[in-house]
Amino acid sequence: MGKSLEIVNQFHHSVGNKSPEWQDLVTDDVLFSGPVQTCKGKKEFIQLNNGFFQFHKKTRMLNQFENGNTVCSIYEMDIKAPSGKDIVCHISELATLKGGQITEFKIYYDPREFMKEFSMEH
Repeated sequence: MGKSLEIVNQFHHSVGNKSPEWQDLVTDDVLFSGPVQTCKGKKEFIQLNNGFFQFHKKTRMLNQFENGNTVCSIYEMDIKAPSGKDIVCHISELATLKGGQITEFKIYYDPREFMKEFSMEH
């Protein structure tokens, strides 16, 4: 296992345990982009994640690929929607690292059910 993959796995493990250690694994200017939300900077990223933690139930890592400072993770995330409905998001994530920290996350998934359950407009 390479260093980049190790750091990404530390991040996911910390997020899964809802422990704050993940915050030290991202840069101050971290970028996050997905089909529903985007943010720039550690402060916004922390707010985004902290707001989501109450709904995140479990992540199942299916596969990962590392190429230098880039890690692609494919996983399923179990989410409990505000309505109480259980949904599963099938996610592909591309993480870029520099200096032992994550500088960018790009996530890809079909957002339709997520947006419906979280009453979000497209």
